Amino acid sequence: MPSKIGKVRDAKIRNKWRLGARQVCFVCDKPAGGFGMWLECAHIVGGSGRSDEWCNLTLLCNPCHSSTHGITTVLNGVRTEGYKYTTADMLRGKKKHDPRNFNLARLVELRGEPLPEVDLT
Repeated sequence: MPSKIGKVRDAKIRNKWRLGARQVCFVCDKPAGGFGMWLECAHIVGGSGRSDEWCNLTLLCNPCHSSTHGITTVLNGVRTEGYKYTTADMLRGKKKHDPRNFNLARLVELRGEPLPEVDLT
């Protein structure tokens, strides 16, 4: 079921959210900084549901972001191979690090189908 509300594609909105967000990876909790540890603004619901609404944005370090796409990376001797971070991992991180903008109902609408069952407590 496609979203009845249009999707937002606007780099200015994405950048404004990023500047105000807590500067840690929303999955592994590592802060930005240090050799090779930068944070990337990513979408919780991607693909055809991709929208730059604050409820759909997350910050991920490069290894965690690569892992969400199934790409193996090595950073400071740590290899991400063998584990793919999931939508559930990103939902837990969003609720923990950006609860004000957490909107599960809107994410379901963007995705067009139910999100995976996840314990958000």
